[in-house]
Amino acid sequence: MKEYTIIKSDIADLKGDTVDWSKVKVDTKILVRENEQEDWEKRYFAKYENERVFAWSCGGTSWSARDKAVLGWKYAELAEEEEND
Repeated sequence: MKEYTIIKSDIADLKGDTVDWSKVKVDTKILVRENEQEDWEKRYFAKYENERVFAWSCGGTSWSARDKAVLGWKYAELAEEEEND
Protein backbone atom coordinates (compact mmCIF):
# COMPACT_ATOMS: atom_id res chain seq x y z
CA MET A 1 0.00 0.00 0.00
CA LYS A 2 1.20 3.51 -0.77
CA GLU A 3 1.09 6.47 1.60
CA TYR A 4 1.42 10.13 0.77
CA THR A 5 3.47 12.49 2.91
CA ILE A 6 3.07 16.24 2.76
CA ILE A 7 6.41 17.80 1.86
CA LYS A 8 5.55 21.48 1.35
CA SER A 9 2.63 23.81 1.98
CA ASP A 10 0.84 26.21 -0.29
CA ILE A 11 0.57 29.98 -0.24
CA ALA A 12 -2.47 29.82 2.05
CA ASP A 13 -0.56 27.98 4.80
CA LEU A 14 0.43 30.03 7.82
CA LYS A 15 3.65 28.02 8.40
CA GLY A 16 5.51 30.26 5.97
CA ASP A 17 6.45 27.44 3.59
CA THR A 18 5.58 28.26 0.01
CA VAL A 19 5.59 26.52 -3.33
CA ASP A 20 6.25 28.29 -6.60
CA TRP A 21 3.23 26.71 -8.28
CA SER A 22 4.20 28.25 -11.62
CA LYS A 23 7.15 25.82 -11.69
CA VAL A 24 5.29 22.65 -10.65
CA LYS A 25 5.11 20.09 -13.45
CA VAL A 26 1.74 18.97 -14.80
CA ASP A 27 0.60 15.66 -13.23
CA THR A 28 2.65 16.15 -10.05
CA LYS A 29 0.95 14.45 -7.09
CA ILE A 30 -0.75 16.97 -4.79
CA LEU A 31 -3.20 17.05 -1.90
CA VAL A 32 -6.11 19.49 -2.09
CA ARG A 33 -9.05 20.74 -0.06
CA GLU A 34 -11.40 23.69 -0.12
CA ASN A 35 -11.24 24.52 3.61
CA GLU A 36 -9.20 23.60 6.66
CA GLN A 37 -11.92 21.36 8.10
CA GLU A 38 -12.01 19.01 5.08
CA ASP A 39 -9.80 15.96 4.68
CA TRP A 40 -7.10 16.16 2.02
CA GLU A 41 -7.98 14.66 -1.37
CA LYS A 42 -5.35 13.11 -3.63
CA ARG A 43 -5.15 14.76 -7.05
CA TYR A 44 -2.75 15.54 -9.88
CA PHE A 45 -1.62 19.09 -10.59
CA ALA A 46 -3.02 20.69 -13.77
CA LYS A 47 -2.13 24.41 -13.58
CA TYR A 48 -1.78 27.50 -11.43
CA GLU A 49 -3.87 30.51 -12.40
CA ASN A 50 -5.19 33.60 -10.58
CA GLU A 51 -3.56 32.52 -7.28
CA ARG A 52 -5.41 29.18 -7.37
CA VAL A 53 -4.13 25.66 -7.85
CA PHE A 54 -6.06 23.54 -10.35
CA ALA A 55 -6.12 19.76 -10.38
CA TRP A 56 -7.49 17.32 -12.93
CA SER A 57 -11.04 16.39 -11.99
CA CYS A 58 -11.94 13.03 -10.45
CA GLY A 59 -8.31 12.17 -9.73
CA GLY A 60 -7.44 12.01 -13.42
CA THR A 61 -4.23 13.09 -15.12
CA SER A 62 -3.50 15.07 -18.27
CA TRP A 63 -3.60 11.76 -20.12
CA SER A 64 -6.85 10.42 -18.68
CA ALA A 65 -9.02 13.44 -17.76
CA ARG A 66 -12.19 13.63 -19.80
CA ASP A 67 -12.46 16.84 -21.79
CA LYS A 68 -9.36 18.08 -19.92
CA ALA A 69 -11.64 19.15 -17.03
CA VAL A 70 -9.91 20.79 -14.06
CA LEU A 71 -11.10 22.12 -10.69
CA GLY A 72 -9.64 24.98 -8.65
CA TRP A 73 -8.77 24.49 -4.98
CA LYS A 74 -8.16 26.97 -2.18
CA TYR A 75 -5.61 24.77 -0.36
CA ALA A 76 -3.01 22.58 -2.02
CA GLU A 77 0.18 20.86 -0.94
CA LEU A 78 2.76 18.84 -2.77
CA ALA A 79 2.76 15.14 -1.86
CA GLU A 80 5.54 12.59 -2.02
CA GLU A 81 4.82 8.93 -2.56
CA GLU A 82 6.38 6.42 -0.19
CA GLU A 83 6.38 2.64 -0.42
CA ASN A 84 5.40 0.66 2.70
CA ASP A 85 7.29 -2.51 3.45
